[in-house]
Amino acid sequence: MTRPNPAWSYSELSKYVQFPGIAHMEAAEHVLRYFRDTWNVSITYARDSPKPNELWEWKDEDWAGDNDTRRSHTGYILMMNGGPISWKSRRQDNISLSPFEAEFVAASQAGQEALYLRETLKDFGYQQNTATEIYKDNLACVAESQKKFSPLNKLYAYFLSKCVMFSCYSRQSFSVNQLVSIFASNILYHSFHRCKSRKHEWRAGSEGGKLKRTVPIFHLDS
Repeated sequence: MTRPNPAWSYSELSKYVQFPGIAHMEAAEHVLRYFRDTWNVSITYARDSPKPNELWEWKDEDWAGDNDTRRSHTGYILMMNGGPISWKSRRQDNISLSPFEAEFVAASQAGQEALYLRETLKDFGYQQNTATEIYKDNLACVAESQKKFSPLNKLYAYFLSKCVMFSCYSRQSFSVNQLVSIFASNILYHSFHRCKSRKHEWRAGSEGGKLKRTVPIFHLDS
């Protein structure tokens, strides 16, 4: 899979590989038609990035989004130099009884990938000198994470100690939900193409002045 935008479609279709039906084959053909019509679309990277070689990530989850199993879905994408370098769209292994549980699993998966890429970049000579920020928009989970004995609080604190920081942005100030939701859920046709056509905003994660952070979950002292 060399293109991130159909990641959710791949994830959904893979559930029916063993016993596909007519509807599944039609959906697969729809994806192939999408590839045919977007053959000239590719991932691009920019040398003039405001913070070159700096890693950041966007994350989203869809609680109980699977209609058959009611399992939640995790989606995240890691960016560097204006383009994606790693992404994931996958159902969670267990059923989450609340949005907080789905957030806990998704945050854990996204944070682990960020830690892995930080170490990989270090081996290639691109050590990350600042904390890697993971952007999200779940304000309810932010409130839960402020509780001292909350599992989310402990999880975020652990990743902060590893220089991975979760930050929250409101949907009104920045459309991070729209840009990353294509990895976590099935969104409307016009929303999908609006996300895909706004590739210039995918570099906004490295330009702090263009984003209005509403609720920083944790701060780094240095």
